[in-house]
Amino acid sequence: RDKFADEGLPTDDLELVEQEIRRMERSVNSLLEFARPEQGEHATFPIQNVIRKTIQLIEGRCGQQGVKLVVDCDESPIPIEGDASQLQQLLLNLSLNALDAMPEGGELTIRAKVNDGCLQLSVLDSGEGIREDMLAKLFTPFSTSKPTGVGLGLGICRRIANAHGGTLIGENRIQAGAEFRLTLPVAETSSTQANESPIREATCKPC
Repeated sequence: RDKFADEGLPTDDLELVEQEIRRMERSVNSLLEFARPEQGEHATFPIQNVIRKTIQLIEGRCGQQGVKLVVDCDESPIPIEGDASQLQQLLLNLSLNALDAMPEGGELTIRAKVNDGCLQLSVLDSGEGIREDMLAKLFTPFSTSKPTGVGLGLGICRRIANAHGGTLIGENRIQAGAEFRLTLPVAETSSTQANESPIREATCKPC
């Protein structure tokens, strides 16, 4: 494409081909992520680190779409035991889905609170909400309401949540939009705890 552009030749068709290749690449990557067995480095870390990195990745798009980003999080560190990169992938997927639901602007809220020894990490948007026919099959593989979606993103998110002894639910908000809520056990920290620890068997029930 660059060579054609340098020679003054039209590149519209090649740009379309490139866009479609990238779309197929995303689809293939989603399939690989869904099929790949869970492997990662487990450690104890504050969930605020995951939230901070996710914000850095989405704040540019929030500005482009005119979406107000609100972060409501406890100031004291909330220790979580697991794979930080996988949980960041989960939070990023939920945040990007929320942005997809607000193409003309709105408000995206990321909220992290501790309740009864469990972390409740919520992603809330002010979009049109989840279609009624999609509510019962939100996490079913290949179910999607997006014209170019693969339908694996939420399934991957729930699998990550389950692998960390947690739960993930999605529902429509009363006022407007949707909420996805991840519930995870808060880790017990101690001076003798290793940096790489196995995920605990403890589980949290969705609220």
